[in-house]
Amino acid sequence: MLLLDTGIEARPSNIAPLRRVVTDTLQGWDVASVIDDIVLIVSELVTNAVRYDGPRVDLRVQLRAGVLRVVVHDGRSAPDSDLHPDDDAEGGRGLQIVEALARSWGIQPVPNGKNVWAELDIPSR
Repeated sequence: MLLLDTGIEARPSNIAPLRRVVTDTLQGWDVASVIDDIVLIVSELVTNAVRYDGPRVDLRVQLRAGVLRVVVHDGRSAPDSDLHPDDDAEGGRGLQIVEALARSWGIQPVPNGKNVWAELDIPSR
C-alpha cells in the first residue's frame, strides 16, 4: 500500500500547491494514466471543503490492490452541494465531475465532520 496523508489550512491559495504535491506523489507511484483524473477529483473535493467548511482540510490518497482512493475530510457534517444543480447555476458541478470520473464515491459522516471519498481503478500495465 502507498499512502499520501496531508492537510492544509482552508484557504484558496493552498489548493494549487496541494495539487502539485498530489501530482508529484502519483508520478512517484508510477500511475501516470490516472494522474489528470485524480488531480481533478482532488481539486474539486478540496475546493468544496475550502469554500464551505474550513478551517482545515485533510487529504488522504491511498493506492492498494489496483485501486486509488481519495478521501477529503472537513469539519462540516452536512453534505456538500446538490448533485444536480439548475441548468443556469454558475457552480455546483464539482460532485458531478467526481461522479463522472470515479468508479465510486460517497459522503461518510464521521464524529468531527465528514469524509468525501472517491475511488478509481488503476489500469494494468
